[in-house]
Amino acid sequence: MRPDYSLLFALAAVGLVFGCQQGPAPARPAQSPSVSPAVVARGEADQLMERGEYAKAAGKYQEAVALEPNDMALRFALGSAYTYLGKRAETIEQFQWVVKRGDQGADYYRSARQWLAREGLLPATAASTGSDGTSGERAQAATKGNVAGTLEWPGVNPRERLIKVRVTLSGDDPGTKSVNLSRPFRLGERYEFRDLAPGKYRLVAKAEDGAPITELWEQTVSVEAGQVTQLPLGPANSKVSPDQFPGPQAKQQ
Repeated sequence: MRPDYSLLFALAAVGLVFGCQQGPAPARPAQSPSVSPAVVARGEADQLMERGEYAKAAGKYQEAVALEPNDMALRFALGSAYTYLGKRAETIEQFQWVVKRGDQGADYYRSARQWLAREGLLPATAASTGSDGTSGERAQAATKGNVAGTLEWPGVNPRERLIKVRVTLSGDDPGTKSVNLSRPFRLGERYEFRDLAPGKYRLVAKAEDGAPITELWEQTVSVEAGQVTQLPLGPANSKVSPDQFPGPQAKQQ
């Protein structure tokens, strides 16, 4: 009896179809967008700045700038960290990058220009002018003032031990009552608040090491337009004496 080849071919075709068929591939879980290394580095740097660890913050900002060299906001952040470290040349380099290539409508751009203008580092062609032909930076500088000084304490060296101080500046008259600034600094270094409206302010500085938090200074200060008011903070005008703070624990290495 001759085999029915048509039936054999049909069965073979069915076998190929079902033999090669696979189940649906398992659905992959949706992946969240990856965060770039530059964003991670900047986030870490911002936290370090908040804690007053300016050298470490500058290092992290450097990492971020190396990854995103055309991000002018990052360069401004790096330059700002340098200001706390007293690295003037490095600050100038970063702020000049910002002024040459940054978004002129951004806050970081205006802040960089103002800093360079105060230092006399803006070329004449780069200075923006108002309708009356005067420099915008000079006009603003003439209506604003700064408060700056040292945070000194006997036996305290910030390179040997970090003692963080939270300095708060709040308005103390009708013209300044909307101002409330608070920033971390370190004992043994300088503090500064810039671009302040003229008037009276109340400055409070608290050491954040230990519990309870120790209030070291409370001072009133007057700001004049176009002037830097120097207000050194040390044992002579502190609310506590050196034998009350920082105490034995702060002298440990």
